[in-house]
Amino acid sequence: MTPGQDTATLVALDKRTGQTLWRCAVQGAKEAQYSSVVAGSIGGQKQYLQILLGRVVGVSAEDGTLLWQWDKPISPRYNCASVVTQGGQIFAAGFHTAGGVARIARDGGGWRVEEAFVDPKHKNHSGGMVLVDGHLYGDHDGNLRCSEFATGRIVWEDRRPYGTRARNGSIGCADGRLYYRRDSGMVDLVEAVPKGFSLCGQFSPFSELSLPLRGRLGGRR
Repeated sequence: MTPGQDTATLVALDKRTGQTLWRCAVQGAKEAQYSSVVAGSIGGQKQYLQILLGRVVGVSAEDGTLLWQWDKPISPRYNCASVVTQGGQIFAAGFHTAGGVARIARDGGGWRVEEAFVDPKHKNHSGGMVLVDGHLYGDHDGNLRCSEFATGRIVWEDRRPYGTRARNGSIGCADGRLYYRRDSGMVDLVEAVPKGFSLCGQFSPFSELSLPLRGRLGGRR
């Protein structure tokens, strides 16, 4: 978990007892952000990857040692999308700045961060990204997009109008298909393939069944 303070920026707890197993202190990165910790294996070592205020960090899963930091492309405020990792590479995106990929490699007794690309076209507000067969799928200003993970090359983008409220969207993937929910409420089922945008179906969860509940939550007793 990520308390986000000087002495315990990231911590590991025993899930049965709550006992603190280790603390990782990241100087100058006091504030936790909105993203979730991601586990990955880089250079043969299990690490926890997290976005903090102004940087991405990699922490040893064994003892909480801070292994490396990358200060791009994270926004100075409001970072929500979690890190995506594969084969020693990470993708990270800021809320309103940019997104990019870096290669993390061992360098003697330490670690080296090699920036592959950083591009404002790959910022991600809050919905995150998913990686499927070397391609990233996620939201960009209310449009579903597919891009190459390693290079950032945009393969396709769905630019159909969805109204003024469709500014962002969250995404998941299962059984080779994308489940993409726009903040307008519409949910799209899309093929997770780079050959082009292929819509399989869509629905809106804001049905008549949900209206009484929403009314009770916002109304008087």
